[in-house]
Amino acid sequence: MSISYFSNGVWVFLALIGIIFSFFINESILLSFYSLGFFISIGIRFLVFTAAICNSFKLSLPLSILQPLLLASTTLLLNFPTFPLKWLQYFMGIVFIFSIILYSIFMNNASKDKSVPSLQLLRSFLEAWATDKPDFIEEILEKKSRITYIKTKVLSFFSKNARPIIVVTDVHAGPFSPVGSSNIPYELQKWFTQENYLPLILHSFSSHDLNLPSKNQVLKLLSSLHNRKNEKEVMQCTKIITSTVGHATIKGINFDGIALIIITLAPHGMEDFPRFVGERIEECATKIGYNNIVLVDSHNSQGETLTDSEHNDVIEASKNILIKLKDEIQYPFKVSFCHSSEFGVKIQQDVGPGGIGVLLFEIDGTRNFLVGVDANNAIIGLRDNVITNLKNSGINILEICTSDTHVTSGKVRNDLGYFPLGDLTDPEILVDLLLMMCKKAEERLQQANLTLQIVNTEIKVMDKSNLDEFSQIVDRTLSVAKRGGKLIIFEFMILILISSLF
Repeated sequence: MSISYFSNGVWVFLALIGIIFSFFINESILLSFYSLGFFISIGIRFLVFTAAICNSFKLSLPLSILQPLLLASTTLLLNFPTFPLKWLQYFMGIVFIFSIILYSIFMNNASKDKSVPSLQLLRSFLEAWATDKPDFIEEILEKKSRITYIKTKVLSFFSKNARPIIVVTDVHAGPFSPVGSSNIPYELQKWFTQENYLPLILHSFSSHDLNLPSKNQVLKLLSSLHNRKNEKEVMQCTKIITSTVGHATIKGINFDGIALIIITLAPHGMEDFPRFVGERIEECATKIGYNNIVLVDSHNSQGETLTDSEHNDVIEASKNILIKLKDEIQYPFKVSFCHSSEFGVKIQQDVGPGGIGVLLFEIDGTRNFLVGVDANNAIIGLRDNVITNLKNSGINILEICTSDTHVTSGKVRNDLGYFPLGDLTDPEILVDLLLMMCKKAEERLQQANLTLQIVNTEIKVMDKSNLDEFSQIVDRTLSVAKRGGKLIIFEFMILILISSLF
């Protein structure tokens, strides 16, 4: 409909110019502008069909001609002169269409990669972004992806009436909605909920080089979760310990040789930790004598790419806490879980479909709440503001973590392309909701034990280089489009000038 309105609108505009000029020059000039408008309309339709809809130039041309031809035939039936012998205008119109064809060819070849033509990539993106049909672009992305092994760790707590779990996978949410693993936190949450677990999905030490390129790969990951292997069952854990070095704040629990380490740089800004930082921490844990370690990037204070100094702070603080936890006294523990869906509170768009979960630990009479939000990071200061307000109400927060979901990434009209937690949700509303959830969790406390489950999945992932490559293709295509567009507009003005003279 938009294509028809625009292309035919240009045609009507030229006809109106012809009508105006006919009063001052001669009546035949109306026929010149009307004929030129016919070809201009075809050219505009061809450009849009080629760029956004059709995979074939051969299909675009007849589709582009059909409607203008039907409209011209209608005016012929109404005894209007539709195809007068204005051979100059016919020639100029055909030249314009030929220019549009050349323009489309140059844009299509801007990628310099025959396997991924620029316009094909553009069409696949538009189809995914505008209609939530990612099959086309996922097919392209999957061909460019590599096979690797990724690890998913599950801390399963077993009590009399509930099975809350913490899930940390190496797969990263992305690249953008609804493509690939953009909604992986919620996909994991749904899968474990159907298995009668109460899942809290947290962010691992990973970045966009571990995006899944397609829904097929997401299903492959979910199917592999049936193959989880129990590593160790434990009945006790240490109290929670905190270590701070520079900007890094680390909180940890030792479940009889299984360390749960949660890392934040709040109130300073932070972004994804690179994998080598996690690998260094895991090496330290192995040397110190841990059976396994579950690393959580709390991803809760929006900022820039981290510096080498901040990486070193995180590694040093993690090493310190692992050493301290090794010799701490172990106690029996209680757990419980509560989810925001239980309260019917309307959640804003800065929280994804996974909502908010709270996991309560009681260790030696001390209660701490681990909060997980299905969100893409949080605005600076929100985490500390919420923790302070809840502490004033007698609630001790272990940490507030986000899942780094990309379910809205690329579809929000702001500089970021998404809403971090706190951008839309009022902090007071968030505090009130968490207070209700924490109180409900306290009512459900039960003695529990824990089992660490691990699964390794062979799967296709996108490298960051793939995203960079596609970004470069878009940049080159836009550059060609801008230069060629200026020439097309200049040619259009010249055609109008010639038509007004002849």
